[in-house]
Amino acid sequence: MRHVNRSFGLFMALGASSLVVTGCPGPPPPPAPTSIAVTTTADVVDANDGVMSLREAVIEAAQDGAESTISLDGAAEYVLTRCDLGAPTHSADQAVSITTDDGSRATIRQTCSQGQVLRFTGGAVELSHLVVRGGRLGSGTNCSWPTNPACKRGAGIETTARITLTDIEMTDNLADLGPGGTQGGALAAMAGATIRDSSFHDNRSDRWGGAIVSRGPLVVERSNFVANHALEGNAIASESGGADITDTLFENNTGGSGGAIVIRGGTLVLADSVLRGNNSGGGPGAAVWFAGGMALVRIERTEVVDNTGPAGALTSQGVADYRIVDSTITGNVATMAIRDQYNASAGAIAIGGQAMVTVDRSTISSNSAPAGGGANIDVVPNTTTTFAFTNSEVSDPLGGGPNCSLRSGSATFASTYVSDASCGVVGAG
Repeated sequence: MRHVNRSFGLFMALGASSLVVTGCPGPPPPPAPTSIAVTTTADVVDANDGVMSLREAVIEAAQDGAESTISLDGAAEYVLTRCDLGAPTHSADQAVSITTDDGSRATIRQTCSQGQVLRFTGGAVELSHLVVRGGRLGSGTNCSWPTNPACKRGAGIETTARITLTDIEMTDNLADLGPGGTQGGALAAMAGATIRDSSFHDNRSDRWGGAIVSRGPLVVERSNFVANHALEGNAIASESGGADITDTLFENNTGGSGGAIVIRGGTLVLADSVLRGNNSGGGPGAAVWFAGGMALVRIERTEVVDNTGPAGALTSQGVADYRIVDSTITGNVATMAIRDQYNASAGAIAIGGQAMVTVDRSTISSNSAPAGGGANIDVVPNTTTTFAFTNSEVSDPLGGGPNCSLRSGSATFASTYVSDASCGVVGAG
């Protein structure tokens, strides 16, 4: 016979009618975002003066435990004069935004002989409607490699958090003071950056990134980089993470390797952009240098024109996968015949490693290199580099060399015009 414990069942029934189950309390809600209005353009720190300076606003935003928006007067200039305090620095984990109250640009200008304009070492950063200028930075440490932690970075802005810039002008930021080396004339974005509708001009670095040195994904839209200068990556140096660049102008950037851009591995997308009149001085890549590693290159609806350097408007080392579509590469000049087992020299495309290059509906024409190599295309020996051309043109080599010097490379052509036999085929496609 089955025994039923009726008293236990009654106890459970009674308990169910009176028992209230209370769960563990959840975390408190985050503090509400704060708004901080800057009311003076002077660089003061005085809790009793009844005004709020930019420096005080940055300090408050770092201490309030909340996401903060700092608002400046549009068209005003905020001059940093407290050289003893260094750059205004936001170090909290919460996000911070600096913008203007009416959408016009306010200026933040550093006046110290050594001093960054702004630093961010905490949460995400958003800056909009600003001019950032006058940063000055030098180093006693020789930055022999981009990832050297002792290197100083970012005369204009240094950030270890992801940063978004919208409608920003960065100019006259110089990271080239002192006997060592400094990276990122305007911006050092050590967690990547998104940049829209902005301009970078007349910034300098004596190492990497005349305008920007970036580690992490870099996105650039509707912007321009003009007359910046560096040892490598005269406008942009991407140390890792690659770059996605759309509707952007790179013009008259000068210095060393990578007349406009240097990429160390990762993916480069250039779409609807113009790279014109850049000069790589004593190094490869009159427009872009892919400096080792694995590079994935996508060039679409882009003009690469009138760039000058020792070897190649587009120069790669390591392993590269190119896709060039609806683009023009013309009028570029290679000035030195640095052709050996490691280097290639061509006005347009110089392959210094192994590559697969696909060219569709594009023109590679009227580029120049010294006699002995290919004026439009040159490849190092002992590689399995391949070119595949469709609906394109390779023509009018200048400087004494033929269209192509493929050496160990090979090329196929479909519906493509080639003006001489150096690429393996000649005539109208």
